[in-house]
Amino acid sequence: MGTPYIPDILPEYSVEVRTLLDKLQIVKEVPASSCSEYIQQLSQADVLVCPSNDDPMPLIVTEALMHSKLCICTDYIGSTTFLENEKEAIITLADLAQALSDAMCKTLENPGFLNQFAQPARQAYERHFSEEAFERKLLQKLKELEPKCFLNTLSNT
Repeated sequence: MGTPYIPDILPEYSVEVRTLLDKLQIVKEVPASSCSEYIQQLSQADVLVCPSNDDPMPLIVTEALMHSKLCICTDYIGSTTFLENEKEAIITLADLAQALSDAMCKTLENPGFLNQFAQPARQAYERHFSEEAFERKLLQKLKELEPKCFLNTLSNT
């Protein structure tokens, strides 16, 4: 779990959640850290939960997919448009806290459940977010633009 916003907009809720999580000892708060520390912490995680409803493109989700981690996240996150729900990630509606809670409980109650996401998560990363995917998509777009640019050049002469 990442550190809270400062100032914390829901301090009573944050204290209650942190108290419960401390008792359960199943969630680790990850403080701000260097890139290498961050990657090390992510590699040790079993699951990434990203309940964001205010960050449309958190890079942590892409990084987790790269590391073959199950991502439980909301549909507010832009990268979820590329992911198949229940196969490559678990995607819940951003405004339904119960759905997010249910997804986390399902993962806790079924440890073997994690394994079925590892390979599809990595494949989704390679297909949509890797450097090779970026190059492929950029070249495709440039090729699509090439005839249009050529025609615009002719019409301006």
